[in-house]
Amino acid sequence: MPKVIPGYRSSKKTEIPWKKIFLVIFFVAIIAALFYLFLLSPVFVIKEIEIGHTAGVEKKEIEEIAKSEALGKNIFLWQGQNLKDQILSKNPLVLEVLIFKGLPHTVKIVLQETTPIMNWETGGKTFLLGEKGRVIKEGKNSKLLRVKDNKNLPVAIGRKIIPYSFGEFLLSFQKEAKEKGIKIDHFEINESLFDLWAFTDNGIALIVSPTRSPQEMLSQFIRAKEMIAPTEYIDLRFSHRVFVK
Repeated sequence: MPKVIPGYRSSKKTEIPWKKIFLVIFFVAIIAALFYLFLLSPVFVIKEIEIGHTAGVEKKEIEEIAKSEALGKNIFLWQGQNLKDQILSKNPLVLEVLIFKGLPHTVKIVLQETTPIMNWETGGKTFLLGEKGRVIKEGKNSKLLRVKDNKNLPVAIGRKIIPYSFGEFLLSFQKEAKEKGIKIDHFEINESLFDLWAFTDNGIALIVSPTRSPQEMLSQFIRAKEMIAPTEYIDLRFSHRVFVK
């Protein structure tokens, strides 16, 4: 019959790693304290709003929007994108919005205001358009390019009515023409932005395409004019040929 031999029992007791436990508790407490300090405590709650210099924009209106969007929010968690969107949508004079955070509780807003680039005529009225193609206000600046919408589509203040690239094309065409000794009196838009006529100061219409280079079309116009002088218009929309009347 087999014998049972009892196992060996250690008399040494298991030690609790109190040092490690205290270190873990310490670090957790530190993290919790920092979390509360930076994200939950009133220390970093937005309390002050500063608006940079403005020329044509009402500072009071910007302050009201900023207070409703930022005051009472944590400065680290608050992003400000909604504030930017509201300012841009409600103020056609504003081109760009920059937001700076100053610890512990200050937000500074800097506005880049748009510059009128052209007169837009439609429905018997004239409006000033900004750099991004948005309607700034009703009014006229005789020093700026004149563009006439022959469809007389209605516009609204703050509404974007032409792409940025189209406005760049018009200004570039006018500048290039001036350098070549051709004075553009105004542009006329018919059925669409691609049905575009540029009128010189002597009444000749240049039918142009915003998809082509202004330099190429104007060079084409000069060459064609030397052969056949147009009395009404010259169609420059095609690179391989022109139509003259």
